[in-house]
Amino acid sequence: MCLFSSLLLLSACGQKKQDSTSDSQDTAQVKTEQVVEAADSSEVSSASEDVTVIDGMSFLENPKIALKAGIIDNHIQWDITDVAKFKKATETWDEFYRIGEGPFYVECPKGEDPIGVFLADRNKHRNLVLFVITSKHHVLAYDIIKEVAMVGGGIGLVSGLEDVVNLNQEGNNVYAINSQGDKTAIKLYDDEGPYEFSFNYEEKEYYVSLSNVWTARFALNGGHDVYHGSFKRIGKGKYSFVLDCHEVVEDGIPNALDEKPIEGVFRLDNSQDMITFESNVLGLPKGKAVSYEVIPLFD
Repeated sequence: MCLFSSLLLLSACGQKKQDSTSDSQDTAQVKTEQVVEAADSSEVSSASEDVTVIDGMSFLENPKIALKAGIIDNHIQWDITDVAKFKKATETWDEFYRIGEGPFYVECPKGEDPIGVFLADRNKHRNLVLFVITSKHHVLAYDIIKEVAMVGGGIGLVSGLEDVVNLNQEGNNVYAINSQGDKTAIKLYDDEGPYEFSFNYEEKEYYVSLSNVWTARFALNGGHDVYHGSFKRIGKGKYSFVLDCHEVVEDGIPNALDEKPIEGVFRLDNSQDMITFESNVLGLPKGKAVSYEVIPLFD
């Protein structure tokens, strides 16, 4: 992976279809392997006195893949209990196990506290996503496999989900359940378009990183200016984005600036490797389709 990708991963503000038989088997595994360990208060505790963790969602462990996660002191913590077992179960190659030794902590967005964790074990352990329900009853997503390989996008907010009180998995699909019992399938960015790509416009080179958990990064001026935020799908091949953190990177050290969020919309034509922006924020080419070059996540 290119140096730019490594830089982005280090500089963050504040921090695929199976038959029905295998789907039902995977569902049964997930249900039996998400074990609640509420009795072990030394490892897992409620987020805080004024935040109530959802019953049965304070801690989970999947022994088959040597993975556990929980809510500890108002933080999300996860760990791999047996690296060799995890690599074998998830078919992770040695050179892509880059995360080091845990435990690992994940921060919720400002103003949100974790009140429930849920592990989606999909595609025969090849797609592991840790979902979090927050105190505002939103849903966050964190891709374990990509984070292990250090090509992840951190934790992201899944838009369009409100009043979520529980999560469940059916086959490879994960559903958010609201207080009325209504189910909504959780959609990630998976395979909708490129993850990392670059393009040139008016002698400027732009690097864009879009994660499957809906986090976004834009970088320009040779990686000197890095903007972090999120994006969401608003139509076929059409996305809106909000960049709410600007970092100026000097000698590899990012310094965050206090600025107003930057908002915009872009359209992707994956068949032609073209992107079109509907505004000229950051000097982007408003209304003009430009070709982009895909940067491989794994190299």
